[in-house]
Amino acid sequence: MSLFTFVLDYRGGTYIQQVEAANEERAVEAWARVLNLDDIQGLTAKSRPMLQAKFLGQELAPVSGSKSVWCVSARLRGSLALVHVIRTEV
Repeated sequence: MSLFTFVLDYRGGTYIQQVEAANEERAVEAWARVLNLDDIQGLTAKSRPMLQAKFLGQELAPVSGSKSVWCVSARLRGSLALVHVIRTEV
């Protein structure tokens, strides 16, 4: 298992969450389940199905010039949600 840090930029806020998973795809699934949406401006717990539909199954884009860093984005309620995923070996 590896530790993954998710950095979400959305509507002017930056939200950080960590999860443990076997790989980056599983990490996205775990993150989408545990992210506290009530802490994010413009989202609530009722937004979880929408967030999961937007992010699950998307291919993560490697960040050029970095190791074990990926990026993924989606539109949530009309605003861009940009997520960076960073794997840290523990």
